[in-house]
Amino acid sequence: MNTHKESYEETGRSPGDEALAELIRQAGRRPEPPTEAYRQVLEATTAVWTGKVKGRRRVRFACALAASLLLGFGVISLVQRSEGPARDPVEVAAVDHGFGLVMFKGPTAESWQALDEADAGLPEGARVRTGNDSGMGLRLLGGESLRLAQQTEVSILSADRINLDRGTVYLDTGRHGRSQVEIYTPLGIIRHIGTQFETTYTVNQMRLRVREGVVQLQRDGEVTRAEAGTQVLIDLEGAAIESAIPPYGADWDWIQALAPMPETTEQTLAAFLEWVARETGRSVHFANPDLRVRARAIMLHGQTRRLLPMEALAVMLQTTDLQYTVTGESEILIEDHPM
Repeated sequence: MNTHKESYEETGRSPGDEALAELIRQAGRRPEPPTEAYRQVLEATTAVWTGKVKGRRRVRFACALAASLLLGFGVISLVQRSEGPARDPVEVAAVDHGFGLVMFKGPTAESWQALDEADAGLPEGARVRTGNDSGMGLRLLGGESLRLAQQTEVSILSADRINLDRGTVYLDTGRHGRSQVEIYTPLGIIRHIGTQFETTYTVNQMRLRVREGVVQLQRDGEVTRAEAGTQVLIDLEGAAIESAIPPYGADWDWIQALAPMPETTEQTLAAFLEWVARETGRSVHFANPDLRVRARAIMLHGQTRRLLPMEALAVMLQTTDLQYTVTGESEILIEDHPM
């Protein structure tokens, strides 16, 4: 065993390795295979190898296709999630009441159709048009009263933006002054500070009448301020002419026919008189201080729809022991009814 160990250390081969080498030397060189046999084996081997490669390619293509489909689906899903579900049009105005034939056109509609009080509301982007013998009162989303005179067309772009395309509109924002409604015309943008005002736009000029509060007219980088009792005429050249106008009288009669009617059931006479004063532009006075106190305590009953404010006042006072008199066109005097 020591001899074998020394031989392995000298040659680097074990006895088993030397025996195997001797056996190979004795067997001699392996004969070359016949050419035809070599060709057949080569073709068979190549076919097997090609099939495996194609199989791998098919698998790789299928995987790539699946990955592409998943990626596309993921992108579509991501876009859908980012865009969110289709948003329904937001209702920004509701029909209060009107008269005559009034037409409206939805934001995606191709034709105009009749608008009546049965319609629940108008979406943003809706257009409303009155004719020669019609008018319409709308209640905007913020509670503002928007009234359209005859031969008027507006586009309600949002709850606080109205485009006046032609004609005359009246806006009553209430006494609190929180409304942000703006009226857009080709000759300027009208912004208010708690007010009642009327705007008329034609192809030649724009007219602004302020009944209550303050209005700002922005045009060509300039701001014109108009206060209550002021009328402003602006022509195509931008020239502005101001004049005084009273808050009552025939110029305001058309808005009374479209005034939103108050809920007279379980309402005090004092609150009803305040509505009459606001719609007519007249101030209410009492013949004596005691009548003012009584007006706060008297509860009204009944409805006054389809009546003008002064007509409604006459009807409501018939249920009390009071009467009214118009003095100097600008005042409504409340006094005891003579027995």
